Amino acid sequence: MKENSSWGKKFLTILSSLAIVAAGAVATSAPAQASGLWNIKLDSGDFGPIGSVADGWWNEGQYDGGTGSHSVLKYVVAGSTMTLHYTVTDDTDTPVVGAEVSLSYAPTNGATFTGNTPQTTDADGKVTFVLVNTNTDDNAESFREDTSTWSDPIGANVKGDFIPYLTSGGTGPCTSTDNGACNRDRIWTHVIRSAAPAQAPTLYNLVLDSANTASMLTIGNTWWRENATSNSYVKYIDKGSVLTLTYTVTNHADDSPVVGSTVTLATEAPHDPSSFTGSLTGVTNAQGKVTFTLTNTNTVAENRRADMTVWSDPTGTNREFDIVPSASGADGYYARDRVWGHIVTPAAPVITRATITRAAALTGTAKKARVLTASATFGGSASTKAYQWYRCTATASATGTALPTSAAKCSIAKAYSSSASYTVATADIGKYMRVVVKATNSAGTTLSLSKTTAKVVK
Repeated sequence: MKENSSWGKKFLTILSSLAIVAAGAVATSAPAQASGLWNIKLDSGDFGPIGSVADGWWNEGQYDGGTGSHSVLKYVVAGSTMTLHYTVTDDTDTPVVGAEVSLSYAPTNGATFTGNTPQTTDADGKVTFVLVNTNTDDNAESFREDTSTWSDPIGANVKGDFIPYLTSGGTGPCTSTDNGACNRDRIWTHVIRSAAPAQAPTLYNLVLDSANTASMLTIGNTWWRENATSNSYVKYIDKGSVLTLTYTVTNHADDSPVVGSTVTLATEAPHDPSSFTGSLTGVTNAQGKVTFTLTNTNTVAENRRADMTVWSDPTGTNREFDIVPSASGADGYYARDRVWGHIVTPAAPVITRATITRAAALTGTAKKARVLTASATFGGSASTKAYQWYRCTATASATGTALPTSAAKCSIAKAYSSSASYTVATADIGKYMRVVVKATNSAGTTLSLSKTTAKVVK
């Protein structure tokens, strides 16, 4: 559910034109990888000053057994050249000669490189890729004063992520860019400006209203967040429900509301997609506020958690909907709240016992062939209604909540049915009529016994 794990999970093999200079002779036939654990490893000199800090974000070995893998983070200055040296070895650490190696490439926000692919390993199992970045400072991340440590960009990420894999054929894990048990080093490049901008950037705060965050979890802050002043909230969202998000946009310099800024919600679904309807853009009002109303349209959801106040992993596939806001007029963000939404099965409805809030009553004339009608007022959850009619030899001036007792001297004239009407019969002449109304649902049953009618006449 980390941002960085979502990158790894949803990598498509987007083959870009990559510059590669290959050293050594080319074999006449490329070997096919079998099922053993092969290695596509970056030379240590290419790790750079930051190195494998990205292992803490996402590492192939976390999921599928490639415990020798690394996620190497590199800053690439806009317009510069990056050279990567890889060595391919088999499961006995023997160099693989004549293996065809390619790089898959997944760019974000226009990070571009040029070159050719694939290349073939030489007699030492090595290939060299020379990648030329074609971005300019105008389309790059913020300048970093210190390129020996990682720091979040001010503004959008401009990055290009590379995965080495074998295109020689075979069925081994290294022949796929998926998260297989392949010991390989992937490269997470961030394209940065060559120099600091001439003036200080305009920083905004995009903060969710407390009414929204009251039902959210802050566990997302331990997975990934933009910086220490931002939040990554986790929200369980019932399938088919409405999600309302209200953001307040302020200028960080003086905390004043930003009026008339267009706020856009960028959405990501790094696992199995979730879908919503509703506008993803809005304009801030005089208080710097903008509200989004999104209706979930999923037909499949994650399991509902026993405790919805804490995070727990789903028992099956993630159904995730991740939201990152941005606002026009901002050069970057001092604080920005994002939402990691997980679509879950709605709670089962609470069934309350069926009740009768106004006692059973009879209307109509107590006369042969005339129709008597029973009525009552029902409460609680939805229920089925049934009516049982009695002829009695004694009168009753009070209603009850149970069947007639023997003292009431009643016999059944018509057993329970869904009909609230009864046609007076010859056998009823000289008797007094009563009705029992029954309301039933899964939580229980309630009875209501009416008073008697006048004596039935011909």
